[in-house]
Amino acid sequence: MKSLCSWSAAVGALFLTCFSISAAAQPAGKPLTIVVPYPAGGSADRVVRVLAEKLPAQLSRPVIIDNKPGAGGRLAAGLVKSMPTDGSVVMVGINALVLQSIIYAGKNNFDLVRDYTPVAATVRSTMAIAVPPSLPIKNIKELVEYSKAHKNSLFYGSSGSGSMGHLTGVRLAKASGVEWSHAPYKGGAPLVADLLGGHVQVGIDGLAEYIEHHQQGRLRVIAVFSKERSPLAPEVPTIAEQGFASVADDSWHGIFAAAAVPKAQVAQIQDAIEKVLKDPEIQSKLAKASMPANFMPSAKFGEFVRQQFATWEPVIRSANITPE
Repeated sequence: MKSLCSWSAAVGALFLTCFSISAAAQPAGKPLTIVVPYPAGGSADRVVRVLAEKLPAQLSRPVIIDNKPGAGGRLAAGLVKSMPTDGSVVMVGINALVLQSIIYAGKNNFDLVRDYTPVAATVRSTMAIAVPPSLPIKNIKELVEYSKAHKNSLFYGSSGSGSMGHLTGVRLAKASGVEWSHAPYKGGAPLVADLLGGHVQVGIDGLAEYIEHHQQGRLRVIAVFSKERSPLAPEVPTIAEQGFASVADDSWHGIFAAAAVPKAQVAQIQDAIEKVLKDPEIQSKLAKASMPANFMPSAKFGEFVRQQFATWEPVIRSANITPE
């Protein structure tokens, strides 16, 4: 009888220990809120909404998407670090946050490396340059000629000051001799709206923002900045094919958590994202949107982010890009 009681007590203690570990790994009763620092409808927002189709099942809790656009993503980055750090809030991050961190160094109320833990990389995104069909521009050579013929009066739009599109435009101008002015938007969706309305002549952003309009003839994509042509628009040559290999680069998306979030919660969200990104249905949806799955676990993603700082800081400094 004593042996049986001892065995029961041991089992009970083990059950309570397992229950405690499980509870610690997941905020009880709380949904996961994913803060998107950009407007609804943009590529960052669309990626998260695809992931959110199956994340709740992996996490065993609801997922809420909260768009907080502003200041090229810096508004949200300044807020999320101070939100609950129990693993119930994370933030979407794209390479623009690295660029913003460099450009606004000393002026931000956050430090991406100090205040955040990279949870997982999710997708990579092909950058592209698009124009309205009303403009007689079908390639980069014609873009350069048009710019010179119009006394360098072109405006190009991006999804924000210090965004990947902004910096890609700076690099393209330096490599091609185009002289143009930059028009920053609060995300890809409003940029596309102004391109369609003819309020800005050129847009540089993720191909995902343009592909549907390109396929319908409402916008014309004249180059992609990836190393290979996109299967969604195989007729569009790469920037390297048009003589500007030095400008080629991809964008990326990932999930970040405040640095104070315990490792158990970071690992749980990382593992859930990995499982969702391995789902064939999710992979297909992302590929069709020209944002193929590109999972990296927390440690590898963290190293990648640090490399991004090392890559972009000299580019920004040499171009003398300062806060606008």
